[in-house]
Amino acid sequence: MSRYLLFLFIVLGSISAFAQENSDDFFADDGFFDEDTTDAAIDTLVKGNAFFKLFKGTPGKAALLSLVVPGGGQAYNKSWWKVPIAIGIDAGAIWWLVDNQKKYKTFNEAYLGLLNDDIPDYRGVTDPAVIKNVRDNYNKRRQLAYIWLIIGHLVTVFDAFVDNHLQDFDVSDDLSFEMKGGDGYGTRLSLVVPLHTNKYKKISIP
Repeated sequence: MSRYLLFLFIVLGSISAFAQENSDDFFADDGFFDEDTTDAAIDTLVKGNAFFKLFKGTPGKAALLSLVVPGGGQAYNKSWWKVPIAIGIDAGAIWWLVDNQKKYKTFNEAYLGLLNDDIPDYRGVTDPAVIKNVRDNYNKRRQLAYIWLIIGHLVTVFDAFVDNHLQDFDVSDDLSFEMKGGDGYGTRLSLVVPLHTNKYKKISIP
């Protein structure tokens, strides 16, 4: 009986050792649990100043000037007719904002004065609710003016950026069609396409 128990113990121990060895080899060779730091290195790579890269090159300079000075980018692009338009957009939005701000402040003071009985009336109006309604309307216009000012100014920045990009395109008159004799094959249609600044490629269509 003791010999059977000893044999069983040896067999179980061998199976356990074999399984452990195979298990260690499996986890060591398959690479499943290996630490891969490639993605981690990429994820931790900080791309600094990404926003300021937008202002590189001549289009970026035009956008930056337009962002800082109303009409500056348009002047940089020498699109002189756009300069007063860009200035007018910002000036109009600022005027509307300041005007609504002043009226909001005036009616807010009148509302508080009527509410606290500091004044008997404001322009003949004695009901604070009426003044409050007018004040709230000017407050909405004031907030809307802020939005239009931001949108309008960004439009001028975008215009300066795109306009400078378009100035780099070649709009040569050499883009044309020609009708020529076709070396015994009849008439051919040729299309001249400017692919480079001083080089053109001719495409013949039989």
